[in-house]
Amino acid sequence: MKKHVFSIAFIIMFVGILVFQYNESYKFRIEPPSEEWSKEVLIGSVDEGIKTYPKILDFSDGSNLIVYQNGENLKAEVIDKLGKKKNELVIPVGDKFIKSLNLISDGDNTNISWITSKHSIKTMYNIKVDGNLKIIEQNQETDVQEATQAGEDILVLTYKDKIVLRDISNNISTVKKVTSPALVSAVNTNQGYLITYHENGRNFKYFFIKDGVTSDISLAAALAPDSKGGYFDRASLGSDNKYAYLMVEAKTAADRFGIIKCITFSLDGKEKSMEDLKIGPFRRNFGAVAISSGDEARFIASSTRYYERKDSQEDIIDFTIKNGEVVKYSFASRTKEPSMYPAMSNDIIIFFSYLDTDKYDIYMTSTDDEFKNVYNVTRNIEKSRALTDTSVGFIYSVIYVFLFGLQWILAGLTTISGFTYFAHAMNIKVKSILYILCYFVLAAVKVATVYSKAAELPEILNAPYIIIGS
Repeated sequence: MKKHVFSIAFIIMFVGILVFQYNESYKFRIEPPSEEWSKEVLIGSVDEGIKTYPKILDFSDGSNLIVYQNGENLKAEVIDKLGKKKNELVIPVGDKFIKSLNLISDGDNTNISWITSKHSIKTMYNIKVDGNLKIIEQNQETDVQEATQAGEDILVLTYKDKIVLRDISNNISTVKKVTSPALVSAVNTNQGYLITYHENGRNFKYFFIKDGVTSDISLAAALAPDSKGGYFDRASLGSDNKYAYLMVEAKTAADRFGIIKCITFSLDGKEKSMEDLKIGPFRRNFGAVAISSGDEARFIASSTRYYERKDSQEDIIDFTIKNGEVVKYSFASRTKEPSMYPAMSNDIIIFFSYLDTDKYDIYMTSTDDEFKNVYNVTRNIEKSRALTDTSVGFIYSVIYVFLFGLQWILAGLTTISGFTYFAHAMNIKVKSILYILCYFVLAAVKVATVYSKAAELPEILNAPYIIIGS
């Protein structure tokens, strides 16, 4: 009878633990990525690869134009505030290695531009479209090495020996002669347009353009790629009108994702610093995109975060820097697959979730209340993932406890075996002393083993009195 009672109690306790764990996983899974950002909604997919970051531009009617790569084509789509597609245009490019995708508006129409290379000659292609994505004009420019935006109507072009700031709305260009520029970034500040670039692969330098006049060139940081196959993948620039923040992504051939080096310098040139970007406790960040500047510098990026101290995933993070410090941040995605290639306009972010080689899902998220009311609902996939979390957690716990226990149990068995082997030749007093000594040795081994794994245990189990008394 007692055995049956014990078995029933054990089963009830076991089921209770599983139900409790599922409930905790369920509550976690149904939450949006943060209080600020809503749950994501699937708006499209890519099945032929992507090499360049997407762009997004908001229209006056509340809709948005997004442009992204799908293999050898560019796809332009007009979507409403809930992510519903209203119109689309497929632009044949004929090359998978597309770079410097930009969206520039002249107030009435939108210019879509990108760069490809053929026979070592780089060419920038421009297509002007109206609000209905009807092509109005097409042209191209040769020898443009890179292109980046400094607002919705400012395009900064990089040539082999110069940088050109082009004001699309006023049809004005300003030229600055420089030496071997690369990784050019630009931002509008209270001192004019700030332009940064990497010179000869060694130094990051900068200058200002204001009212068509360029300043002298200054050094931002001496930074070269790692000698063991390292390289810089991209750069992004923001400013809070006191400091500039240049995010440079450093990679090696072995890295799946890079590390962001944050170069900070004051606009008056008196202060300079450089360090790996840290956003709160999150140190593994990559793919930063500057969003806005003014009193604060706002960026979005991909960041690796951990769940339950063992699972990690890459999500989109929205963060703000002021006076050299990250003053706030919030996550904007929480997909199972790595989130990358983000773009943002006003209150929406689009991003790509990696599925397999050249295959991605495209998601949209927003801070808009209407968007949250529609999409912040419980989904079947969240229930499924909570069940998966519970199952994986149970299997992990069983295996972990077994392997964890073996580390001190085997040591204990070895010690006891040695003790019993010699015990027959000892008198009772010596046996008692050795028995007590064995107990303290085993306790020390157990405590040392537990403390070596303490960082992997839930925080409540890190308390010394629990470890010693377990």
